[in-house]
Amino acid sequence: MREFSSKDFIVHPDIRRAESLPDSAFTDPDFLELEIETIFKKTWMLVPRHGSPEHSPGFSGFPNKPGSRVPFSLMGKPLFLQSNSKREINCFPNVCTHAWHPLVESPGIGGSIVCPQHGREFDFEGRFVSHRGFEKLEDFPRESDNLRKLPVENWGPFMSMCLGEPLAPFKKSAENIKESMPGIDLESFKYKPVPDEVREVDGNWKQHAWNYMDNYHIRFVHKGPGGLADAIDLQTYTTELY
Repeated sequence: MREFSSKDFIVHPDIRRAESLPDSAFTDPDFLELEIETIFKKTWMLVPRHGSPEHSPGFSGFPNKPGSRVPFSLMGKPLFLQSNSKREINCFPNVCTHAWHPLVESPGIGGSIVCPQHGREFDFEGRFVSHRGFEKLEDFPRESDNLRKLPVENWGPFMSMCLGEPLAPFKKSAENIKESMPGIDLESFKYKPVPDEVREVDGNWKQHAWNYMDNYHIRFVHKGPGGLADAIDLQTYTTELY
């Protein structure tokens, strides 16, 4: 991956002099890889709910019983959620630490996890248990033979995880959201499954993020009567960044 100079991607803080980022920030695969490493792998992201009672009896997307587990993917990474004996939910990469074979191929409930390729076994906490043929090795098992626990937090019906070391504690992010939406009790929200809807929209992620920080388009795109422009006071509209 080629190196980028931060000077090339600075937006002037004075809105009267600010200009958009260069086109390479939206089209260069190396720049996207830089964003993944420095932003997305250090950011709390919502865990997608997969599965339905019709296809996975007893599951609505999250493991809800001791010993239950469910696979999912995020940012192209194979992952799975695992509920331990205390109903605590952990998140792990969905690959064996031996030869990187997928461990959890579908939602299920069971005891330890056994790799379907070579039989390496892990417990509820992702710890190495056994591997036939590896019994007499020196300095084995090592820490790297355990599954790596990834940061995961549950907030009402929402679950978030981080692929790396979070830039900020989840609690801090939750506090910011509560301050921004006083009177809304997210802990009391209930998850209601609806038919899956997938929207594929071309464009860079920054374009879609900026759409929610731009109030200038509201009076045109969401104009009245009865539109969003009628429901908010654009004169006092503010965007909060954390």
